[in-house]
Amino acid sequence: MRKRAIGSAVAAVAVLGGTVLVATPAQAYAGTPGCVTGTEYNSITKGMTQTQVARRFGTYAAPYWGSVDFSYFGSYIKEVDRDYRRCSSTGKPLSISAHGGVSVDFENDWDGGSGLYMVRKSRSVY
Repeated sequence: MRKRAIGSAVAAVAVLGGTVLVATPAQAYAGTPGCVTGTEYNSITKGMTQTQVARRFGTYAAPYWGSVDFSYFGSYIKEVDRDYRRCSSTGKPLSISAHGGVSVDFENDWDGGSGLYMVRKSRSVY
């Protein structure tokens, strides 16, 4: 009888352990280095920093921060516009000139602080 109880307990733990492994969510943004998927693009919101956007896009490691399209650093206003490549349906980077891309514009907060925050985003598809 004791062996049966132990066997049942081991089976229950195995089933529960398997459930926990299956129920554990995958990393929300695994990233596609070098390009931005539609899901990643839709996940960014106004007010995010450049680092937060780069992490969300899975482009946090250099040199994948996106190319700087425009930058201006004045006394009170700072702006950086970054372009990123879109991903193909297989997760491979597409050429911006041939297939369009994603542009994210960052500006400093209203009080002239040093942080740059996302103010707008756009996506072009050719």
